[in-house]
Amino acid sequence: MWFLDSSAILKLIVDERESKILRRFIPTLNITSRLSRIEVLRNVHRIDPKKVAMAKAKLDGIYYVELNQGVLQNAEDIAIALGTKSLDSIQAGSALFIKDSIAGVISYDKNLNRALTQLGIHSISPGV
Repeated sequence: MWFLDSSAILKLIVDERESKILRRFIPTLNITSRLSRIEVLRNVHRIDPKKVAMAKAKLDGIYYVELNQGVLQNAEDIAIALGTKSLDSIQAGSALFIKDSIAGVISYDKNLNRALTQLGIHSISPGV
């Protein structure tokens, strides 16, 4: 199982250069932070409001790491130690919370990928 950040999920909904390769690579079982649902829906609405229903359907097929105390504590520690922005800290904190249950993180966010590397979490960006 892979953890998908919002940048990866967005590429599954809105066609971008890496979308085709990502769709071929991605397994059927994936997980993300609950934060991703908000980020993806906001961005899909901004890019193409007609795709919001499709985005909700795609998001309904993904498992979620809830924003619990452990995730938020991880995010606080990551933000302080690595100087990451709040949303990246929450994504990284979510991935760290389930680190032993995932193969790694699929993300196209360079700052998040840098933080994940520092945390010892494998991250990839298929097609980049």
